[in-house]
Amino acid sequence: MAPCFRVAFFASCDDNYIPTTAAALLSFRRFFGDARHGYFIVGSHISNANADLLLKLNVTFVDVSNLCKVFETHRNARCTKYVKECFYIAAGPSVFYQNTEYDFCLSIDGDVFCQREFDLAGLCKPVRHVGMRGVGPLRRCFEDRAVRFKGECDHRAELIRLGFPEETVDSPQTLEYNTGVIIWNVRGLNRWWFELCERVFVGLDGAFESDQDLISMAAAHPSVDVHEFDECYNFNYSMDTYKANWKLWFDFYFRNRNVDGVYISHFIRGKPWIRGNAIFPMQQHLVNQWRAHIRSLPHGLDSRWEEARADYEIKGGMLIQALMHALFMWHMVNHVVAIPNLKYTTPIFTYSVYILTLTKKLHSALFAFAPSLL
Repeated sequence: MAPCFRVAFFASCDDNYIPTTAAALLSFRRFFGDARHGYFIVGSHISNANADLLLKLNVTFVDVSNLCKVFETHRNARCTKYVKECFYIAAGPSVFYQNTEYDFCLSIDGDVFCQREFDLAGLCKPVRHVGMRGVGPLRRCFEDRAVRFKGECDHRAELIRLGFPEETVDSPQTLEYNTGVIIWNVRGLNRWWFELCERVFVGLDGAFESDQDLISMAAAHPSVDVHEFDECYNFNYSMDTYKANWKLWFDFYFRNRNVDGVYISHFIRGKPWIRGNAIFPMQQHLVNQWRAHIRSLPHGLDSRWEEARADYEIKGGMLIQALMHALFMWHMVNHVVAIPNLKYTTPIFTYSVYILTLTKKLHSALFAFAPSLL
């Protein structure tokens, strides 16, 4: 990689989520604070208070509302779960292509946390167009969306109508991707990627719940080269992954304090700013790292999250250990059985147990009944 190698770290969000997103970006700047790299938030509106905050933090806000108008004018009325700004992440390569300083851009969600330094150039180098972590065959996404939209939109058929090859759309190697962390090759994608996303968004009448739906389906086009990176760069401990890093999972379930192989955590389930959302020792350890980062932030950012002021007391009694061991074995068996059958990599049973253990009331009751077990 050339000495002038530069990366734009960015995220997209609405004004309400800017402080959280800024905190996530700053977790990367601890390790990649070189002046060659830049830190940005793209959105449509910013309040005076948040503009002042970003100025103090040296994070640049970029208004892309005109460029991303399509995500407002053509969005399906049924899709209200996420704000329109979540789709702006797809415009990243176009935005930074205009700024010829950057070779790559790395996008993150606001619930992402970088806890240790990694080889940034090594992660970016193999990416011709886009790098992401796969979570399962794309066809499972079609099946799920068919239920959500009650037959109103057939995403598979519409992609084929737009010129996507049927054999590619139906292939088990065509994946749905988690978009919490994405590497974009700015020069490789330039403007044509966003034009493809616009065409897919309009062609499917804006029937997308989130950016993950849109980006995964646009990435199914044969012109897009997707590099699938290891889940240690987007580790969400929800057991939903296409190519499992078994050492990482073994460490997560069987070690109480540290997982050296995790570089970037993605708190999909169990936000670190909500007390009681982490029960597994390793999960608590990662949340504690996030909270320590929050407490180190300047300009009063730490005061925005009351729960960040206290760490979890990490325990690992017999009950928790037994549950973790059982989940690990179930995860292994399910991963071997489910992937060839194109089913979800995480069964309903596993999610049910996971959600139950995250319930604050249940956790409190167990702790009151037998604290030594926890």
